[in-house]
Amino acid sequence: MFVLLLALIAFAVVVYLFIRFIIQRDFGTKEPITALFAAMGFGFLALGIAGTLNYFLIPNEIFEAMENPELPKPALGTLVYAAFMVGLIEESAKALPLALFIYKKKYFNELTDGIIYFGIVGLTFGIIEDIMYTLQFGGGVGLLRILFSPYLHAAFTCTFGAYLIQKKVLGKSWLTVFAAYLTAIFIHGVFDLAAFSGEAWAILVVLAITVTMNILLFVFFRKAQRIDESRGLSATGINKFCRNCGRPNPQRFLYCSYCGKHA
Repeated sequence: MFVLLLALIAFAVVVYLFIRFIIQRDFGTKEPITALFAAMGFGFLALGIAGTLNYFLIPNEIFEAMENPELPKPALGTLVYAAFMVGLIEESAKALPLALFIYKKKYFNELTDGIIYFGIVGLTFGIIEDIMYTLQFGGGVGLLRILFSPYLHAAFTCTFGAYLIQKKVLGKSWLTVFAAYLTAIFIHGVFDLAAFSGEAWAILVVLAITVTMNILLFVFFRKAQRIDESRGLSATGINKFCRNCGRPNPQRFLYCSYCGKHA
């Protein structure tokens, strides 16, 4: 019971740290609170869509083997099909509904927005999934997932979101967006194939993907932030004081908290 409670607290901490990170480092136009909650809602929607499709399209023997390691392992072809189908279903469920909703919104106008909104969807999806695994398999499993892959789903989804916003703001080709979408599906599929296999070598693959994707999430954000700064969409060091009213602007927001004008 104590380990379960500890795992649930860890989930809350992971969410808090991510939200705090993006809020404190979003130096552009402030995002509407309703839009941020909408992104969270799309995370719940994605979980419902993915859960339903996984139930009907993924062979039940995969889930039975995961729950009971003593059962015979499914055939390699079944593992490959299941792994990449899960990748396709989950990445589509997380990315596409939000993309259709947000692409033409006026507030979806900075490179960092691709990380913020799609990160929230992926994080919501991942945390709820982790909680479900924790309640089913115990607190130890939950702690392992939090320890090794706290932002894995967020990173997968941001791979798509980062290039979608580049299409809108920078005019990049739709082919780059599609390539990012396929990349997220492929990496997700490889991760699941390694996890489904249960082989010793697979642990190294799982760890390599987990560490790489968790780091890439923040690399994506910083790269987007730099481009926003260069285009005047995000505040830089010169924004320590508002150029209009002269008041301190310690958070370096793009718009002054006092007079509302460009800092």
